[in-house]
This record gives sequence, C-alpha cells and structure tokens, in this order.
Amino acid sequence: MKVETNFSYTYDTKKRIQPTVAINWTLYPNFKEDEFKCSATNECKMEPKFLEAIQILRRHFEKPLKISSGYRDAKFHPVESTKPQPGVHSYGLAADILLSHGLAYDLLNMALSLKLFTGIGIQQKGHPGHRFIHLDIATPKNYRQDVIRPTVWSY
Repeated sequence: MKVETNFSYTYDTKKRIQPTVAINWTLYPNFKEDEFKCSATNECKMEPKFLEAIQILRRHFEKPLKISSGYRDAKFHPVESTKPQPGVHSYGLAADILLSHGLAYDLLNMALSLKLFTGIGIQQKGHPGHRFIHLDIATPKNYRQDVIRPTVWSY
C-alpha cells in the first residue's frame, strides 16, 4: 500500500492499515514509538496522519505531552477486547494524554483552536495523576459510517 502525505489516509476498505505502515519516527521528534505501543501486545499501529496532528499540537503547545494510551489491539487489549466494536485507539487514530488542571485547560484550548482533531474526550475527575484528554481524528471515512464528528465528550 502506498502511503500518501499531506494528511491523506492510509486505510483500505476494511479501514485498517494493510499492511502495517512503517512509521518514520524522525518526523515526530517529540514522541517515541514506545509511548504509543499497545500495553497488551507491544505493537504500534498508529496512523501517520494522527502522529502528524499530535506533533503539530505539541509544537504549538511547547510543553511535553505524556501519552498514557495510544494503539490498542482490538483482540488483546483489556479495554478494547470487551467492546462490541473496536474503538478509535484500535485503528491508531487516537491517544490519551495525561495532564490536569491548568495544563489540561491550555491543551484543550490549543486542540480546539488548531482544529486538527475530530474527537476530544475530557477526563478530569479523580486523582490528578489519572486525568487525561483523549484526542482522535476519527471520521466516517476512516473509522465508521455512523461516527458523529466533530464532537467533544466527558468521561
């Protein structure tokens, strides 16, 4: 499969990267592959378009972004394996970023102003070390026909 640049998708008709795209991590200098690997399988099948978007966000935000969850294998990840349909993480279209309080507020404002992400989930309850912002680039074209985007939600 040919990977196109300029934010074009690399999906086939099954909406998965087939075959897995070799990611050039030098294009994303503020991130490492290990940050996005599935905790159950150690695989990293992130969509390059998502990595481009989060790198742009990081450049504008000018502060480190700690990824708590990136790619999740649909069969083996404990969260994804219980879902009736795989979520956006299992398509490499999303990541959760650990941050809270003022940093969460600032990141949310930046993400909304850049308009790179189509899904933003906000989890800011509980212990500050467990709070996060979910960002994704899901659309009916690259995820599911019934997905409503853009959207924001809370956990």
